[in-house]
Amino acid sequence: MARKLKIMENEKHPLEDLKNDEITEKRREIWRGKMKKVENLKMSM
Repeated sequence: MARKLKIMENEKHPLEDLKNDEITEKRREIWRGKMKKVENLKMSM
């Protein structure tokens, strides 16, 4: 039982890392989108 738990714990981490990477990527896209909007505003002024 303990061994099975250990294996499950080890399998859990890559998935969590993947989720974190996706969140980071989304944040970057949002950030990029915001920067583009700011640039467009400056250009239109």
